[in-house]
Amino acid sequence: DDLDRAFTPRHRREWASVTDPCDWATESHRAFVEHAAVSPKDNTLGEDYCNRSIPVVDERLSMAGIRLAATLNNLFGEAAASRPAATRPN
Repeated sequence: DDLDRAFTPRHRREWASVTDPCDWATESHRAFVEHAAVSPKDNTLGEDYCNRSIPVVDERLSMAGIRLAATLNNLFGEAAASRPAATRPN
């Protein structure tokens, strides 16, 4: 994936190290204020807005995925993460 290539192992380690959901919410609010909190003149979000916002959304979603995986690994242990997934019987 493009998203997988866009972020380095260092990014993943840093993101996984932030474990407090309140910190996640604060980061998201900050990203919103810095990148998305604009009032277009005609109340229409145009191409420029989308072009500025999509990279931020991609990064936030990637962070959420990494953090969810780290949280689940912490809850269930690394051994559970390395086991094959159960398959549904036919």
